[in-house]
Amino acid sequence: MRFWLRWHGQIQRLNRLRILPHLIDSLLLLSALVMLWQARLNPFSHAWLSTKLVLLALYIALGSYALKRAKTAKGQITSLILALVCISFMIAVALSKQAFVWF
Repeated sequence: MRFWLRWHGQIQRLNRLRILPHLIDSLLLLSALVMLWQARLNPFSHAWLSTKLVLLALYIALGSYALKRAKTAKGQITSLILALVCISFMIAVALSKQAFVWF
């Protein structure tokens, strides 16, 4: 959402939406950690859980790069596409419960 608003030059008018990506990312990470704690699972003993956590961190890093550090449109779009690939891979890993779904 923030990427789209920035792309269309409307991010300056909607200051309240600037915090939304941080809230979403924090809630994703917090919910993952709470579910691991409640299920008493060690993510390092289950390869698919480790994969999901690494992909979540990579998704957050790519989003941060796309919105803050990428100076060109090409860098922003590339980061967006890679972040979407991370999301789709996280979904595939969650459904199959295997670390290497597409390989």
